[in-house]
Amino acid sequence: MRDYPLALPAFLRANKLMPNDYRILYNIGLCYSGMDEETEAARKFRAALKINPEESDIVKTLAPKLIDFSAAYWATFPDPEITTFLSLKLS
Repeated sequence: MRDYPLALPAFLRANKLMPNDYRILYNIGLCYSGMDEETEAARKFRAALKINPEESDIVKTLAPKLIDFSAAYWATFPDPEITTFLSLKLS
């Protein structure tokens, strides 16, 4: 079992020390997603993807969520560059 509420504060502290580390942002996104806070998870995944758009783990994590056409997820991806990138990766 994963203890997302316990892990999240540690990742948030790490993010303050290393705000441009996509791996930390990705893990924060996983924590939020695991706690069913999908809008916040999407924001963190998007931030991680902006730093490292070639990271396949981020794309693999986002793909099923985007395919669900969740309004919460689509609303956090207003950047045409990111949505174009994701649509190319998913096709």
